[in-house]
Amino acid sequence: MTVVADASCLIYLQRRGRLEEFLKCDRVVTTERIRQELIDIPLRKSLQTKGPELKALLGRSACEMRDFMERGMITVEAIDHRRYSKLLDSIKKDIAAMEGLEEHEVKADHTVVVLAIQVAERQGSTKVASIDKAVNKLIASISRERGLKVEFIEL
Repeated sequence: MTVVADASCLIYLQRRGRLEEFLKCDRVVTTERIRQELIDIPLRKSLQTKGPELKALLGRSACEMRDFMERGMITVEAIDHRRYSKLLDSIKKDIAAMEGLEEHEVKADHTVVVLAIQVAERQGSTKVASIDKAVNKLIASISRERGLKVEFIEL
């Protein structure tokens, strides 16, 4: 079974020392935007951070995530933008409205919603690992509308 994971889930598990154990259970996929959120952005921030503890924490976290991806324990899966572009736009608007944000302020959240739908449509079912209430609500709603089986993992 494939597990679609968002950044909040992966960071939560990493901070509690449970990420590697979680990654051994199922095939874990995420989006390119979440890969950037987990690796590229923290590495850039670590270069700009003056506090040695925070700098080290950001660097360690990003390097560990990169290691898991290089070892194939977390896979980045491309979204079929041609097929899901309208859904991406709609979800971005929904998340912005739910969280009181401007659309341009919504980051990786909308991509993981679409990835969960894409995987469920391809495989017939999927699991989702997210602690983001807006993301979970949208995945549940869209999967019901489309008759997809999506199981949410309790962390």
